[in-house]
Amino acid sequence: MIYWALLLHAYQPPTQLPGVVRKIVNESYRPLITLYREMPEAKVTWNICGSLTDILYDFGFTDILEGLEDLARNGQIEFTGSAKYHPILPLIPEGEIKRQIELNIKTNKNFFGDAFKPLGFFLPELAYGKRVVKPIAETGALDLRGSPAG
Repeated sequence: MIYWALLLHAYQPPTQLPGVVRKIVNESYRPLITLYREMPEAKVTWNICGSLTDILYDFGFTDILEGLEDLARNGQIEFTGSAKYHPILPLIPEGEIKRQIELNIKTNKNFFGDAFKPLGFFLPELAYGKRVVKPIAETGALDLRGSPAG
């Protein structure tokens, strides 16, 4: 038996052009949500940065937000924590690391409600440094309850 774990990372900068977002929504996000709805046994870990969550709402793509929320409530999506604007965390001050994480939590909880229960943490650009662990832990963004490490 082979087990495959998939992590999808979704980010767009706050300055992204509407036409680019529309193309991404139509070619990636909508097909993925449709696929998971058609395959209720399929599960995925999904990281969505709050900057993209805001963009999807601002540009009227609320069907994507509703689809992600529905899939999370159905147990098909497990969200991760991250930083709202995708900064390279080891290169910014500790206070800004915490602020970015807290903004991400606030934004995603605002749109996904209690369906946003992040487990694990996605480091933007997969950039790790020992100094990011403490602020991540202090924000509560790294919830290991229920995981083998917790």
